[in-house]
Amino acid sequence: MYKFSIISYFEPEVTREIRGIQEKLSELTGSKGSLAAWIPHITVGSGITIEEGQLGGFYNQIETFLKDFSGTTIGTRDFSFMDNWSGSKLGFSPYVVYIKPYDYGVLPRIASFLEESLKPNYPAWYDQPWPYSPHITVAYKDLNKEGFLKAKEYLTDKTFERDIVINNVCLAIQSENGFWEEFKRFDLKK
Repeated sequence: MYKFSIISYFEPEVTREIRGIQEKLSELTGSKGSLAAWIPHITVGSGITIEEGQLGGFYNQIETFLKDFSGTTIGTRDFSFMDNWSGSKLGFSPYVVYIKPYDYGVLPRIASFLEESLKPNYPAWYDQPWPYSPHITVAYKDLNKEGFLKAKEYLTDKTFERDIVINNVCLAIQSENGFWEEFKRFDLKK
């Protein structure tokens, strides 16, 4: 059985920039959750569980849907903050710092397909908040209130203004060390 997160990874330059922000916030706040768990990404769909025998059909559904999609660009500008993340039900901190896109490109159409056509057929272990509101997490999981307030103060006059190319949808799986890694990539047309 496979427990997948459905995400999109960024180009290497953007990944390095976001990782730099995560490292700075970790140094400032003591939070290591983002660094210890993920390569920078944007979540596209709910986390689902798939039996090994279902993989071929699942891949085919995704490939068939994505065949008409070209890579897209999302625009980002500002940092945002949440103090009531539902992940606290899983034992994580309710505090999250993220980059909020203002332009989603075609991501909502992809997310709708995943939510409406695929998710009903597979058990979900994580429900993507709906309606789809994409975000790029830079601090979470072990971010305490004091660190959260430090991050807010530090980021008050900062922006992350970028046009970010999204050219894939990936299935990520959690390794034995707790780090989420790419399992299967579906490239969007160029």
